[in-house]
Amino acid sequence: MMLLIHRIIDDSLWVYLFALLLSYLFARSYSPKKVKGIFFPAMVFLPLFFVSAFRCYVGTDYYQYSVYQIPIIRKGLQFVEYVNYDLLFVGLVKFFNFFTASNFPIFFVLSFGVIFYGIWIYRDSPRPSVSILLYFFTCIYASSLNIMRQGFGVSLFWLGFSYWVKKERKLAIVFFICALLMHRTSILFLPILFLYDKCIGMKKKCCICLGLLLFSSSFHVANDSLGILNVLGVGRYFNSVLDTGDYNLRFLLPIALLFVIDWKYKISSVSESHFVYSNCLFFTLAIICFSPAIPLASRVIYMFLPVVLIYVPLMRNSAKNGRLWVLAIVAYFMLVFYKQIVVDNVHQTLPYNFIWQLDNVDLSIFKTSRIRSLY
Repeated sequence: MMLLIHRIIDDSLWVYLFALLLSYLFARSYSPKKVKGIFFPAMVFLPLFFVSAFRCYVGTDYYQYSVYQIPIIRKGLQFVEYVNYDLLFVGLVKFFNFFTASNFPIFFVLSFGVIFYGIWIYRDSPRPSVSILLYFFTCIYASSLNIMRQGFGVSLFWLGFSYWVKKERKLAIVFFICALLMHRTSILFLPILFLYDKCIGMKKKCCICLGLLLFSSSFHVANDSLGILNVLGVGRYFNSVLDTGDYNLRFLLPIALLFVIDWKYKISSVSESHFVYSNCLFFTLAIICFSPAIPLASRVIYMFLPVVLIYVPLMRNSAKNGRLWVLAIVAYFMLVFYKQIVVDNVHQTLPYNFIWQLDNVDLSIFKTSRIRSLY
């Protein structure tokens, strides 16, 4: 309890909680059926956007970007060095470099991923208020303050996915291309675009997930056999201290529970949206089952975990005792939030500092183990 009080008061956790409360209350004020366009979703998520956009040295990669990546890009890259950087981010840095030496506009733009999540939620979620709670307590929001480029790319993908499912393909493709140019891991979403509407039997799904879990528990690969992964500079993550897959099995319980609920109450058969996000839930469970074999697995899990933001509200209206199941899922993720943020501070989003508090920032906390930024 003393740690929680310390985090809330001394480390300014209250800033996040206050922003969450405002967004939640705004979301409760209007039904998504009454909302058209993007203005209201943007306003609902504005408090969380504000906290993200006006922060200063909050999130491990904020320090990494400020001290290493952005200065290197500003000095200029050799042609062969571009393979190590994502082109949309390089373009963003170079564009603002014409106007200012400050990094603030770069982090401000990357914070628009919060707004993209809001637009997606209001397009597809029947209960945006529940989605907001899950967005916060699953630590998807906190992770976006750390792995910023990937978080931005993921938000673009899921918003584009909403358009893709509704057959608005041209706009969806624009979102997908931007997501890929912001972070190359977005290529991992490709199977979803071709399999989201395929009928996969429950027995086959169970066999796939069980097989992946058993295989990953004994998986080993020699680093010198990784080929293109070594060329791209990610092969070194295998068999190293950065191979943190076991950490992510805490997500297995709630996703597996939702998977069982989906099977028991045949939620996928309720509507097209239920069917689509039921398949996406299966992809998420498969990734989690395989996570012990994936270096930096948490980054991959956070790419697919956002499906719960839509699936859980859909499930609430379709499963027996749906409200109780939602409360149980939210409560579980509150415990995850307490462990990851309050206790471990794995994303180094605490203490919180506004941009005008730069003189009060203690940069020494970022010079600890680099592993903190991987979760």
